[in-house]
Amino acid sequence: MLLLLMPEQISRYWEDIKEGLSRALPPGPSDREVKILTGLQIGYMQCWVSYRKETNGTVVDGAVVTALINDQVHGTRNLLLYALWAVEDTHKTTWDEGIEALRKFAKGKGCNRVVGYTDQELVIGLCRATGGEARYTFCTWDV
Repeated sequence: MLLLLMPEQISRYWEDIKEGLSRALPPGPSDREVKILTGLQIGYMQCWVSYRKETNGTVVDGAVVTALINDQVHGTRNLLLYALWAVEDTHKTTWDEGIEALRKFAKGKGCNRVVGYTDQELVIGLCRATGGEARYTFCTWDV
């Protein structure tokens, strides 16, 4: 299941979020963490925690940071999967439930799509397995 953290909860879990971001994102500007923290606390970014219930308690198995983005050219709004990471092995049912929760959230916010970038074959495979499309490759050049 995915649980959306409220902006006032972000500070409490920031060290764990920051550690996950460091594993999920490529190197970036030195002020990126502060900007993400601010975005999460203000609410223009969201942090979701993936968890499952087991006989011995609740197990956190991943997290995702999202952001609402507007495409000015096409006049659309999308929910960007800014960063996602798994703490343990992730089951397909976890992805099914998580993607469905994100789709519902995105629809409620007037979004046309849930979008993201990745170079991880596992994520690409899970995208396809949950009805997503993964034909495009995100290309970058340093300047």
